[in-house]
Amino acid sequence: SITPYKNEPMSSDVEVVNERNIGKTLIAKRAYVSGELMFEFRGQATTKITQWTLEVLEGLHIEDLHLVGFTAHSCDPNVSVDMRKMTFTALREIKKGEQITMDYKQTESKLYAGFKCNCKSLSCKGTIE
Repeated sequence: SITPYKNEPMSSDVEVVNERNIGKTLIAKRAYVSGELMFEFRGQATTKITQWTLEVLEGLHIEDLHLVGFTAHSCDPNVSVDMRKMTFTALREIKKGEQITMDYKQTESKLYAGFKCNCKSLSCKGTIE
């Protein structure tokens, strides 16, 4: 059997689901409290920027086709991503069934593709590039 690593994302905690009108997205399978470490993530190191990468350092990215790459953007996100520790931490209370969101500009100096944001938050930046 494969031994999980410390703080590995578990299927009882988060899940990628196919949501109508959104596509695949990461949701919480249980509630989280503000400040709670949700999980550590892993991936394949690459120099290419893709839709499923997060920037570790300029020119170095982690690609995760299974979990992290499906985290939705919000200008008012419910998680913070620490690229040094490779962790997701709840910024506020997250309810079971809630979509996990991050601010893509928190980790990326350049996005794979810019887009018009539709997060509807009061702090919406409009276009994310």
